[in-house]
Amino acid sequence: MYYQIISRVHSVSIWKYSTRFNPIIKPEYMLENECGETPLEVSDALYHSIGINHLKFKREDLNPTGSHKDRSLLYQISAHLQDGAKSFSISSSGNSLISAAYILKNNPKISLKIFLSKNISQRKLERLSQTLNIQIESPKAPSADINLDNIKIAFTAKPVSESIKFANQTNSILLRGSTDPYALQGPKTISYELAGRGDQIFIPTSSATTAYGIYLGYKDLLEEGEIEKIPEIHIVQSEAVNPIAREFDKSFEPKESSIISSIVDRIAHRKVEAIKAIKETGGSGWVVSDEESIKAQDLLQKAGINSSIEGAMTIAALEKATQNKYPLKNPICIITGTR
Repeated sequence: MYYQIISRVHSVSIWKYSTRFNPIIKPEYMLENECGETPLEVSDALYHSIGINHLKFKREDLNPTGSHKDRSLLYQISAHLQDGAKSFSISSSGNSLISAAYILKNNPKISLKIFLSKNISQRKLERLSQTLNIQIESPKAPSADINLDNIKIAFTAKPVSESIKFANQTNSILLRGSTDPYALQGPKTISYELAGRGDQIFIPTSSATTAYGIYLGYKDLLEEGEIEKIPEIHIVQSEAVNPIAREFDKSFEPKESSIISSIVDRIAHRKVEAIKAIKETGGSGWVVSDEESIKAQDLLQKAGINSSIEGAMTIAALEKATQNKYPLKNPICIITGTR
């Protein structure tokens, strides 16, 4: 397969752009993590498969833990450390907690309590095992909970409520992207890296933290005169969870559940902001089916991109947009994670 790599700079994107953030992280609080500056690629193979010209892929699956969450968590944790935090807790469908574990595993003076669903996917459990270099039993085993030097893992049927309860009881920082104001800073770096390179940005969305952060990054660039226009923001959600996308896309059959396990926020904590960003940029929302997403994932796999099902949703949305005769010009798909 032929790929043209449009950009690749070996640096730490968070710290490269740190003077644009609020707060600016002092050097002594900057944790190490080579995230960001991921490639922007085009694929001839995918052009021939789906017929969309000038299609580009932002390869967030090539971050250290295989997810765009590395950007958010690196800044979040560093900012809270600067504020005086010593302990953290987290629950997620997988990517966020893997990023947090990766960032903190070599920082023994900082504690992390991970609350994991007993129904976590086997693939994400394997990635967490690889990240921590340990063997994790089946989460349903009686002795599944894990105690490392500074990282503890608890398997539970109610990870979200348990993590909130723990944070309140222990005065630890809950690393929840949908409510943490620091979580919006990391995704801005995606916009800074993509400045002037696309007219539409397609992003799989749960709480809309990443989508809104990308919009805010482009807004920074616009205000600083580095771009003339913010690209259209297009968010993509599943037939089971679509509180934002259904405001724009009515052409789908609602489902009770979906295999797209990371699109879970039925409230969408940043819904108001995301809808404002979509409307302001002339973008849209798209609801795609599991079947469409699986087909798109297979296309990406054949073209050499080992995308998660969530990342593949952007291709499914592009195909739906094409079928609806939506005018596409220089679209960029955010491949948010690895398979």
